[in-house]
Amino acid sequence: EASWRESMAWIAGAGGVMLALSVASAFAVARWVAAPLAGATAAAEALARGASSPVPRSSVGEVARLAAALRESGARLEDAARQRERLDRERSDLLHRAETARAFAERAEARLAVVGDIARSITASLDLDSVLPAIVEGAQRLCASDTAAIFLRDGDADAMVPRYRTGAIPSYGALRNESGEDIGARVLQTGQPARTDMGGVALMVVPITLAGRVEGLLYVSNGAARPFTEEDERVSLRLADQAAIAIQNARLF
Repeated sequence: EASWRESMAWIAGAGGVMLALSVASAFAVARWVAAPLAGATAAAEALARGASSPVPRSSVGEVARLAAALRESGARLEDAARQRERLDRERSDLLHRAETARAFAERAEARLAVVGDIARSITASLDLDSVLPAIVEGAQRLCASDTAAIFLRDGDADAMVPRYRTGAIPSYGALRNESGEDIGARVLQTGQPARTDMGGVALMVVPITLAGRVEGLLYVSNGAARPFTEEDERVSLRLADQAAIAIQNARLF
């Protein structure tokens, strides 16, 4: 009987140990499964908010497949976000190009209007006092300059004297452009337009040429550091051509 009791006690003890091991094993398995489930749940919630979250890898069947699916969804979400950013950049670039094209078209329309008005004034009048001021004002407007002026040849001398101006030009009445090193003298000698931006003053001079000879100079200037462009130069050359026509008409008639 004593032996029987000892056997029963041993069996009971062993059973307790086995139960404790089973509980511990079940708890460990639960933690092993719960951890990836928690990570997968957090990733799913992040995806629902439109964000992405790292998903822990797991070898537990369904959890592993869920985690893999969530990782794939996160990768697709990130790819979609990158594509959205690229499309936004392309849209912004297209809008900028459209705005640039619109501004260019407006400037071209304004140039045509000014040149057309000058051409009509040349046709209507042979008086330089009527035509040349319109050319000077057109140059100031189209080049957005502070000042503009036309110098004409002083008789047969190699010198240019001011004839018309718009805007404040210091000592305008005393100016005389002869051979020398300044920009006006260089244009007079070469017959080629020139631009400069020195000392905070931007200046452009284009020749008024008639029969291969420089008969005048068209000046535009800015008192601040706003340099002139190639487009400004092209516009000024067209206006200088109109001035040459007016001068020729005045001489002929």
